[in-house]
Amino acid sequence: MYLFIECITWKTPAKYAYPIALIAIFIFGDTAYTAFFSSFFSESIVLIMMMFMFASGLLLYRNRYNDYFLLAVFVFSGLLLTTSKQQNAPVGTIIAVTGIILIFIRKEKIFRILMASSLVSLLLAGLGTYFLIPKEFVNINKYHAMTRGVMMEAPDPEIALRNFGINRQFAVLDRSIYYDPYTTVDVDSEILEKHFYSQSGFGSILGYYITHPGQAGKMLDMAAKNAFTIRPPAMGNYEKSAGKSFGAQTKFFSGYSMIKQALAPKTFGFVVIWICLVVGLYMPSFISAIKTRHKRHVLRLPLIVTMILIGLSGVMVSIIGAGDADLSKHEFLFTAAFDMVTFAALSDAIRRRLWRNEQGQEPILYPGEETRWRLACSQKK
Repeated sequence: MYLFIECITWKTPAKYAYPIALIAIFIFGDTAYTAFFSSFFSESIVLIMMMFMFASGLLLYRNRYNDYFLLAVFVFSGLLLTTSKQQNAPVGTIIAVTGIILIFIRKEKIFRILMASSLVSLLLAGLGTYFLIPKEFVNINKYHAMTRGVMMEAPDPEIALRNFGINRQFAVLDRSIYYDPYTTVDVDSEILEKHFYSQSGFGSILGYYITHPGQAGKMLDMAAKNAFTIRPPAMGNYEKSAGKSFGAQTKFFSGYSMIKQALAPKTFGFVVIWICLVVGLYMPSFISAIKTRHKRHVLRLPLIVTMILIGLSGVMVSIIGAGDADLSKHEFLFTAAFDMVTFAALSDAIRRRLWRNEQGQEPILYPGEETRWRLACSQKK
């Protein structure tokens, strides 16, 4: 939390810095977030690593602290974020691709080699996390992806199964859950293994939704209904000795999570509008940084986009990989990314840096570029 607030309030007047810090505590100190630290869920690690990664990236942008130290924090947190959950496998690929711009913030060969090799390690970590998922979990996810996703929203489940080359008789599994005590077919049977699980996969399900946009839209709206819930309903706050009912949740310091869940529009269209608004607000400073050849100031928008893509990956992987099964917990990546990006945008608006880059930081220029940069700055004035 310290680094996250530091990356935004550094060199900011106290009249702006203190309100920003209070807003950060109100959002990220909410009981809905802190409750994960008293559970066995991995979301606590996800939250910490997302903060470290985003904060270290913004500190690189603001040229605060040693670049090599921040590089180590960025890569280490990215690796832990990617490998903390099977669902986070795409995160490594996203960071590796969008992080290419980090290679060019310094001209030293050693820094560029370290940055490039770090991005490759993140890419490999993502691929490794995906390919090393145990078969049991793969089958569970495939089962829910079909029964709680493809078949559930299809006008005719039998026709939907035909797209995958699956016998229409398996339509009886529609809306069922892998953990149901009594099922039509044994979920671990060889019949399902040979004729059901083997016929579907992430790629084929993604292709199905692409060719059936109406059904995909319904699933995205369903995901949006749970995308703004921070704390899953099944996770309580009390020990057994407290005498509370199972799963009872406290409302103490839960103002933000309650407001967010009650007021946030529950459609994917709102998510699209939010993305366009955030990117649009940061675009002028991004264009200005490109025109003035300030490589470090170019970082801010790509970092914001990286966080947005990480959040969206949580939504897409959830509905494609497991249907609507336990959506509120599976979409934690999105709800955390939404809060961090929104907080960053709000903070930049408060300190009047939303459309402008940081002052007092001259770009690191290559030989022969200084004259062009000075000329661009004089024309801007």
